[in-house]
Amino acid sequence: MYQISDFSKKSSTSVQTLRYYDNIKLLIPNKIDPNNSYRYYTSDQLNTVKIINYLKNMGFKLKEIIQILEQYDENTLKIQKEKLENEIIKHQKTIKTLEKLIVNMKTSNRKFEIELAHLLNNKERRKTKTMKENYILAKEKLELIKNLHKENKMEECLVELENLKLQIFEVVGESDPFWTLSAGDLFTGIAFELMQNKEDVTFLNIFKFVIKDKEYIDELPEYAGKLKKDSYGYICFGSIVSAPYDTRAAVISVYKQILKPYAMFETNN
Repeated sequence: MYQISDFSKKSSTSVQTLRYYDNIKLLIPNKIDPNNSYRYYTSDQLNTVKIINYLKNMGFKLKEIIQILEQYDENTLKIQKEKLENEIIKHQKTIKTLEKLIVNMKTSNRKFEIELAHLLNNKERRKTKTMKENYILAKEKLELIKNLHKENKMEECLVELENLKLQIFEVVGESDPFWTLSAGDLFTGIAFELMQNKEDVTFLNIFKFVIKDKEYIDELPEYAGKLKKDSYGYICFGSIVSAPYDTRAAVISVYKQILKPYAMFETNN
């Protein structure tokens, strides 16, 4: 058995991190001395630390690692695989942009900043042209998700819902992707809860989060408090509703900003 300081050195993990892992029930000490509260770990738990680090390097969040270690879930791995595949696509797009910039700089007399601005402006114009196309593609995906839910094909439904989240809440070149990723989790949670409550699942309703004629988008803690802690909806909402009010408000603001172009095609105006 190792005291926490020795285990920290053996596992190359800080004492503060080990204490945090204990608090969130990710890595609980094998024994805690009732007299002095010293934490003790076993040799087997060194392997657990290696597994945790490996899963972190694969992009899993700590809450997802907890679930995987408690009970293997193939769906969690599939979702992460889809995320990584989408990251590859994003990187490929960035590489193509860089390649085009390199070629343009060889044949252009413009300064680098001007050439880059010109390239970005062209991308923005293309983005504006395809806004309706993006909505149509997303709507088709949403219809597929709704049908899978009606057919009770829950695993496929959730995988496709996560794919749609990545399609809409795309993180490209963000120094802090927390806000976009959190807004994406909010999207999947709301869409799923609308389906569970047999509501009309449209982008407009997802934007407002309407269930039985009541809007819950600004009352997330109240709604999430009624959900089972192991439900998909609660997992999506959990970190958002437990965050300070200002953080939650900021996530909702990002959520509305990103989803607005999709919801606007379904308004009456």
